[in-house]
Amino acid sequence: MKTQEIFQKTIAGFAALLLLALLFFPLQGCNSNTSLKAAKGDEEVIYVVADSLEWESMRVAFEQVFERIVITPQAEKLFQLVRVNYSDLNNYKMMKNIIVTAPFQSQSKVGKYLREVFDSAATVSVIEGKVTNVNKRDVWAANQLVMFITATDEQQLEYSVLRNGDNLVYAFQKISDERVSKSLYSSKFGNLKVQGQLYKDYGYNLFVQVDYYLATNKPEDNFVWLRRAKDSNFERWVFIHWIDNASPDYLNRDSILTIRNRATGRYYRAADNVNYVTLQSDSLATVQEFNFNGKYALMTQGLWKMTDEFMGGPFLSYTFYDAKSKRLYMIDGSIFAPGHFKRNLIQQMDILLKSFRLSHEIDAETKKQLEEEIGKQS
Repeated sequence: MKTQEIFQKTIAGFAALLLLALLFFPLQGCNSNTSLKAAKGDEEVIYVVADSLEWESMRVAFEQVFERIVITPQAEKLFQLVRVNYSDLNNYKMMKNIIVTAPFQSQSKVGKYLREVFDSAATVSVIEGKVTNVNKRDVWAANQLVMFITATDEQQLEYSVLRNGDNLVYAFQKISDERVSKSLYSSKFGNLKVQGQLYKDYGYNLFVQVDYYLATNKPEDNFVWLRRAKDSNFERWVFIHWIDNASPDYLNRDSILTIRNRATGRYYRAADNVNYVTLQSDSLATVQEFNFNGKYALMTQGLWKMTDEFMGGPFLSYTFYDAKSKRLYMIDGSIFAPGHFKRNLIQQMDILLKSFRLSHEIDAETKKQLEEEIGKQS
């Protein structure tokens, strides 16, 4: 499929979701107070308000969608579902992630609640099968997402969850990324000195946390390595690598894995200069299409290891072609954290990588900060 066709379909999908939001927000009974207290709880936990018997019938479909496995050395879930009774809803209204689900005609307390909060237009659309989920932010707490999932009966509800799984997960991932971004990647936690140097030398910007440092800067090889917590059991590495006079044809699985292995084999080397980082297994790496700041990209996830198998962990990368400069960029992050759960670390790394901007994409305020920093360094 051509890049233009992919983006046209992506835009069409988001437009449809936006139309539903405009039609059915706000739901009746939902709080629109802008002075709400901040939502609390773990980013990876979603509380599901559902009838116990109905949940047993629907549970497998929900787990298949929301509890999909994250690629780490140990199996970890993307989200963890915790069912709660409707009678306990008041105890969970401050949580970050909430799902309220039941068949629309159900006589359970949850079913009755859904019929109360859906307005007449939404009710008709559910009955006609046009709408099966509505997302509402800041219902009872700030920076909260409450997802109402329903359908005419249990079978249709399960089918809808499985069919729309990617969109459902994306909604929770998106607001979670926003929350994490606000808490971790504000300007007061940034290493403006390193960012200024990257902007001066190469004309791009990446948010660099204050405890990262520039470990390798090789303009002759179009390679930059940022490192955090060197020689510890809690390391994180980021590299930026680009190929001049490249072609969009490089955007394929084999080329990307080859480019990554070539870069890590040269620069991610042990102290003995014999062992180096490589893919743990080509077959375990997943490559999928992604909209990276408006550009067609391939997102790669997998596991890395040292050739002596002394170290290893998960990695994540984005590779895209910039037609203006005719460059292929690879923005890559690796994690080494033995004994720690890595799901949240991968999320933090993902947010950091997505902060990458080429010169013409940098907003005016950030560009001014970078230029002022360069002036200090001169």
